[in-house]
Amino acid sequence: MTKNVVELPNLTNLYTITERDHGKANTVLERAFEKDPVWSHILEEFPDKYPYIFGVPLKYASFYGKAYAPSSNIEGVAIWVGSPFIDMNIFRLIRSKSLGIGMKVGLKPGLKIMKAFEIAEKDRRSIMKGQSYVYLLTLGIHPDFQRQRHGFNLVKSMLDALPRDIPVYLETGTEGNVKFYEKLGFEVIKEITEPIFNSSFWELLYKK
Repeated sequence: MTKNVVELPNLTNLYTITERDHGKANTVLERAFEKDPVWSHILEEFPDKYPYIFGVPLKYASFYGKAYAPSSNIEGVAIWVGSPFIDMNIFRLIRSKSLGIGMKVGLKPGLKIMKAFEIAEKDRRSIMKGQSYVYLLTLGIHPDFQRQRHGFNLVKSMLDALPRDIPVYLETGTEGNVKFYEKLGFEVIKEITEPIFNSSFWELLYKK
């Protein structure tokens, strides 16, 4: 295995999301994040962009990561990427065929998204520099299926399957999610204020 490359495990107890599922998975993520304190602000002017926003990580994970759901009903979606493929540079976007979807987002909302997550992204790169790790890029559960342990199982299954020396990193802009992740063993390493909407953002790390 090439240095610093994390091979994500195949989780047989979960449903692997394929490209034919992306339409439904997009809808699930749109509903999951419609009241999110960060995303709802970012896209309040561009509600038609939700399918493209979440289409990019779904397409990217088809090539460089893994996307799982509790079952083929796709009650929720967890998108994972391992180092060194966590940063979506132009070459990787082209190779994974995600660039075309990203271009449909448009310049104005795209710049707003980049600005909103700028500090968190710089922190992650600094904190995890030189380490092999896994990044929970997206976790969203459809409102009709929340509080049924789907989110817990999606995350716990990956944590249990990863080697002991591989940490997991994530951010959340929802304060209620912090306790959820802490119950799974994550620790808050930093709380920041994202620069556009003055919203809090929590950076968390899991180590076995």
